[in-house]
Amino acid sequence: MNGFDNQGRTALHLAAERGHDKVLAILLAREDLDDVDPRDLLGQRTPLYLVYVISLHNKTHHKNNI
Repeated sequence: MNGFDNQGRTALHLAAERGHDKVLAILLAREDLDDVDPRDLLGQRTPLYLVYVISLHNKTHHKNNI
């Protein structure tokens, strides 16, 4: 659960990057989660930051398509 890949990304990072809200909720509810907002090794991005960036992108993309 608390493992990470060669870029320092956890399951939370991957779920956040892909916009998997239900997966994020399941992971955040786990009692064995050590850190809810760990930084990655590349850009020092956290899952919370990624959720924010993805939501901004989606809002901008949706707004431009109306």
